[in-house]
Amino acid sequence: MLREKLEEFARKELTHDDHVVIEATGNAAAVVDVLSPYVDRIVIANPRQVRMIAHAKVKTDAIDAAALAKLYASGFLPKVWMPDQRTLALRRQVTRRIQLVRQRVRLKNLIQPILHAHLVPPYPHGNLVSISGRKWLARQMLPPDEREAIERHLSLIDQVEQALTRVDADIAKCTMTDRTIRRLRRRRRRFGSGRRYW
Repeated sequence: MLREKLEEFARKELTHDDHVVIEATGNAAAVVDVLSPYVDRIVIANPRQVRMIAHAKVKTDAIDAAALAKLYASGFLPKVWMPDQRTLALRRQVTRRIQLVRQRVRLKNLIQPILHAHLVPPYPHGNLVSISGRKWLARQMLPPDEREAIERHLSLIDQVEQALTRVDADIAKCTMTDRTIRRLRRRRRRFGSGRRYW
């Protein structure tokens, strides 16, 4: 699905009286953005709940479209809330942060098998990629190729850390100007962590 083709379809096939129903997917927000000027209303359906309601044994695009149309017409279509552009941007940044953290964990997990293969015990003080952890790594007896592999992994971890710092700064900048989040932070300071023991 390309933006130009979708715009061409909207200009030729849709009118301002139309209601469009689409399933929530990774590019649903972009589809809404393209189609909104051409139609009266766009509804995003929750695909998991639609699947539970529809019970279709055969799945084709035509059958899925018919099921969505019937559920929408009958008022039983399970809808998904469509966030504004600011919220979408924040969601994307949070998703990027999660991906970077996973990448960092994966890289750290590549170092441990190298040490294990050469009978090096686990680092006793927690974070293997900290300054003290790297000094400890430098003292271990490892073949040159394995040491180079560890250095490559550490270099990539440093790059991921730099990207994480930038993403964290972007998230902080976005959230610090949000009135709702400022209100929640004031409330947290006023009432504490929110834990209550009865």
